Amino acid sequence: KNILFQQDDISWGPNSTFKFPLNGATGEIYRRIARRFPDKIHYNRRVEQIDISEKTLKFANGSQEKFDVLISAIPLNELVRMLLPPNDTLIQSAQKYLSFTSAMIVGIGLKGNPPPEERCWVYFPESNCPFYRVTYFHHYSPNNVPGKNYYSFMCETSYSDFRPINKSSIIDDTIDGLVRTGLITQDQRNNIVSAYLIDAGYSYPVPTLTRNKALSTIIPYLQQNQIYSRGRFGLWLYEVGNMDHSFVQGAEVVDQILLNKPEKVISPFKNILGL
Repeated sequence: KNILFQQDDISWGPNSTFKFPLNGATGEIYRRIARRFPDKIHYNRRVEQIDISEKTLKFANGSQEKFDVLISAIPLNELVRMLLPPNDTLIQSAQKYLSFTSAMIVGIGLKGNPPPEERCWVYFPESNCPFYRVTYFHHYSPNNVPGKNYYSFMCETSYSDFRPINKSSIIDDTIDGLVRTGLITQDQRNNIVSAYLIDAGYSYPVPTLTRNKALSTIIPYLQQNQIYSRGRFGLWLYEVGNMDHSFVQGAEVVDQILLNKPEKVISPFKNILGL
């Protein structure tokens, strides 16, 4: 359309428009899917070991499950440490060559009239705030806040071994950053009615120059043993690691296993993955 009418659109890109649940936020997508298979989904069972010779999952509560084919979304560096018998080559490769960042997610709820802002999120490269991105969460759905006279910010601060942060003060530091960047005024600090904190240990897989060396070693070994590692940290491919990518990866790997259909999302990375 923009080409035909020779018009500019500064909101181009895959995220210029998107659908979001009216109720329940992003989790509602998966809750509705899960409700279709109540007898197939088990919660609060942590895998501790994967015996590849016996094709057995061993859980922290002492229970076990046999498998023919295993599809895993466990972070790849943790998955290789669960394998029996242990494979030191895979463990060392993951530890040496796979890098990632973590994030502190701070939610700030305020009472008052929402700011006149049409954007959904803004990036902050400045050094006067801890966060790299702030999302206007009340824009996504009116049900994300208690009522019309409330608004909310979701602020994301990245951390790693190369960028340590003070976790104990991150909420206060975030509020200071909101003031310094002009998203709220000093007086509006008094309008804050809620704050929440999520420490996301795995946030972004980093596509380092050494990553491919690890993937081309680990992924073929897993698949030779009928373990298909997929998802944001299951394949460690930031390039196709968004939520929608990860969802399609799950669907496509099932089609590949059962129907021998090609996996389109990861096909450009076949050589990298050693497949």
